[in-house]
Amino acid sequence: DESDNRPGARGGVYVVRLDGALIVKRVSVRAGQVTIASDNPAYPSITRPAGEVEVIGRVVWLSRSLA
Repeated sequence: DESDNRPGARGGVYVVRLDGALIVKRVSVRAGQVTIASDNPAYPSITRPAGEVEVIGRVVWLSRSLA
């Protein structure tokens, strides 16, 4: 959902552009800092100033019959 590109402190799963790469991660914003976290514990969280991260949109899921 590209209209939802402002994550708050509660966070959510978003598509973000970081250092030129598009990634899907859990994103939260607090005090001007963006925290990008993976569900995989092998990858540490990344914290950057809000101006260094472009939030493209929130990931949504739609389930329906194809027929």
